[in-house]
Amino acid sequence: MSAQPPTNLALMPPLPPANIDECNLTHAGTLSIHLCPDGRQLLVRNVYPPVQDLQPRVLLVVIIFVLCFIVGICGNSSVLTIIRGIVLERKNGVKSGGCGAGGNGHNSVAVRRRHPASDNAILYIAALCCVDFLMSLSLPPAIMVGRVERSCF
Repeated sequence: MSAQPPTNLALMPPLPPANIDECNLTHAGTLSIHLCPDGRQLLVRNVYPPVQDLQPRVLLVVIIFVLCFIVGICGNSSVLTIIRGIVLERKNGVKSGGCGAGGNGHNSVAVRRRHPASDNAILYIAALCCVDFLMSLSLPPAIMVGRVERSCF
C-alpha cells in the first residue's frame, strides 16, 4: 500500500492576512478571540515576558526593604499610640499609674502642670512620625517597581 495524498481537498488561494484592528474582540483573556468582518476568527495568545529568578543581590535588597517597611510601620504605630495616650492623659488631667494600692490595680494622680514647650515637642514628634509613616507606605511599590524593571529589561 502506498500513501496517496487526499483527493478531496481543493486547492484554494490563500486568504490575505487579516488586520487585527478591523476585527472585533469577542473573548478576552490569555487566549483572545477576534472575529473578523470576513467571518474568520483570529486566536491571539497573550504572552508576557518570562520572569527571571531573583538574583542574590536583588533578593537582599528586597529583604532589607521589607524589613524597613515592617519596622517602620510597627515603630511609627507604637509611637503614635504612646503620643495619643499622653495627649488623652493631659486632656483628662489624670495620670494613670501602674499597680497601685487600690484593689483594682488602678492608681490615679492629678496632673498639675502643663508645659507648652513639651506640647510643641509632642506635636513635632507626632508630625515627624506621620511623615515617616507615609514614607514607609511607599516602600512596597518601590520594591515592586525595582523587581519588575530588573526582570523585564
